[in-house]
Amino acid sequence: MWVGEKDLLFTVGFNKMREREFALWNTNDLSKPLDLKRMDSSNSLMIPLYDEDTSIMFLPSRGESIVRWVEVAGAAPYLTEGVAFPSQGSVAGAALVPKQLMKVMQAEIARILAVTPNGIWPLNFNVPRKVSTHRMFSTWRFTNDKRIFTHLTSFFSDPSKLVISRLSHRHFPRYKGACGSTGSLGVAQW
Repeated sequence: MWVGEKDLLFTVGFNKMREREFALWNTNDLSKPLDLKRMDSSNSLMIPLYDEDTSIMFLPSRGESIVRWVEVAGAAPYLTEGVAFPSQGSVAGAALVPKQLMKVMQAEIARILAVTPNGIWPLNFNVPRKVSTHRMFSTWRFTNDKRIFTHLTSFFSDPSKLVISRLSHRHFPRYKGACGSTGSLGVAQW
């Protein structure tokens, strides 16, 4: 997996001893990895999910009930492992939720939707903070989301023509249940 703007590759797989491992590679020199971590001898496949804004690689594994995460840096130490996070059951699949849906006032930096035999469960990753500052917005924790502008410029040849308008349920009476009685939908027009 390509690691953001750092010109690095992140790989997951197995070695000759059937141990799971993940590695970080420099794209200019693929002869040896910058950092290589061995995990265990489980046969479950890791699903790498990279959050470019926080430089965190989440590693849920199919058939396991925990989600590991690793912080990726551009200099040594390249990979710093975090504490494993439990899920509601064995994971069959996972995906990152877009940053626009984060609960920023609760210091949520990432959310993963994990598919388990019992359903789809959200796994929230929050930054701990003092109780006295729980109502204050911390701008240093939430940088601008790079993916918003990347997607807009890739779909539209001239982003200056893009207009984001807010339409209420009066404009879309069929979708009243989806956006609530006072909700609104964000619609892109060009």
